[in-house]
Amino acid sequence: KHPRWVPLLLIWRAYLETGDENHLEAVTLSLDNMINGALYDHVGGGFFRYTVDPLWHTPHFEKMIDVNAGLLLLMTEIWRETRDPVLKNRITGTVDFMLREMRLPSGAFASSLDANSRGPTGEREEGAYYTWTENDLRAVLGPAAAAFLEAFSLGPVEGVEETGPDVPGVLYRETGAPEEDSLAVLRRLRAERPPPRRDDKVLADGNGMLIDALARAGLALGNDDWIDAAGRAFDAASHALAGPDGRLRQSAIDGRAGAPATAGGLSAMAKAALTLFEITGEAGYLDLAKVWTATLLSHHRDAADGGFFSAAQDAPAVQVRFKPVMDGQNPSDNARAVALLARLYFLDGKDRWRRLATQSLTAVGETASVADIGIAGLLHADHFLNGALQVVVIGNRTAVQTRALLAGIMKRSLPNQILEIVPPGFTLPDGHPARDKTQIDGQPTAYICRGTFCSLPVTSTAALDGALRAIRRRP
Repeated sequence: KHPRWVPLLLIWRAYLETGDENHLEAVTLSLDNMINGALYDHVGGGFFRYTVDPLWHTPHFEKMIDVNAGLLLLMTEIWRETRDPVLKNRITGTVDFMLREMRLPSGAFASSLDANSRGPTGEREEGAYYTWTENDLRAVLGPAAAAFLEAFSLGPVEGVEETGPDVPGVLYRETGAPEEDSLAVLRRLRAERPPPRRDDKVLADGNGMLIDALARAGLALGNDDWIDAAGRAFDAASHALAGPDGRLRQSAIDGRAGAPATAGGLSAMAKAALTLFEITGEAGYLDLAKVWTATLLSHHRDAADGGFFSAAQDAPAVQVRFKPVMDGQNPSDNARAVALLARLYFLDGKDRWRRLATQSLTAVGETASVADIGIAGLLHADHFLNGALQVVVIGNRTAVQTRALLAGIMKRSLPNQILEIVPPGFTLPDGHPARDKTQIDGQPTAYICRGTFCSLPVTSTAALDGALRAIRRRP
């Protein structure tokens, strides 16, 4: 059972637009079971790849960069609306895990941790690093064990049918009790075990996804250190993945870059660049996103029939070039490419990007006639292209009042958000709905725009909140 964050985010969009409580329950019930079950590593943070049971109690112990990036993005978007303290704990735990265990010396992120590690016998066993017996817990936690074992249960390990206090299992949460002191004890003890092997490959799509999610989480939770880490990871990954010809590569390890990046890899890294541009205002990120988008168009676009092939036209050893439109664990390459073109259109103002996005959706749009969970990524892209919310804040980026407005924006979930923080007198691109808008009484001022229409100017967080809630509802 895989954590399918893409369709869950689509259902979340439906809740925000309609207020339908059934949609809210579908998402929060699913996410609550994931973050409290054994899919989440309660001792060390981060998520395992999937579980082999329907209750999220028996994980496959591999940890993947893309799984954690997707769930971090989903959790952050929902936390912006609910302010759930448990969700915030899992966001923080996931980021701490990624920065502590998956970050390479360069600042980029490794691709995965192995499921296997050496157990007590010296043999490599699946989950040996992560499992405990009830007797172990009672011995190491002492008087605190009783309360801990009320808060947590031990789920079975795959392939093990025995039960009892000496049989290893994996922790999942039963109650809301924090038990942080006991978890800290287990964390220290577990650090003495032989760790699982780490795959130090730098992947374009995985790093792009995580950099994007990490920067967004930093903005939402007001953690500048996370934004800085995302920026350093972006610089390191961009450098590592640059081939001799300057083109982005799909993977790199030990200073050696691999084959040209896929359409998904280019789109993920370009999206990360645009997110960092929105947050920091540094134009270099926008310029690099345009370079990678140009590569996407020249080497992956099907000029005859529309859409994008995953492999570049000059990629080595590719016998058949596929044009993915159905999602796997993550959005399809075509969904990512369309969403990228749409974001560029809203930030850059060039109608060419919108035309290309529309043509690509038209080329693969027949897929949407089939009601399948795998089209969620395309529906996201279409929804973004045709319903983005352009949130413009006119003010000094570092001013206290500007930051207060920004914090107010982060208090409402806006999956279709385009964020633009511009100084007074800055000229937005031609055709931008807020192009001629100005500050009110010299104060930092926000406008929220959909299509060609913008809200009235707002200078207070209370007025801003009302405008955000109104404009995100389905027109």
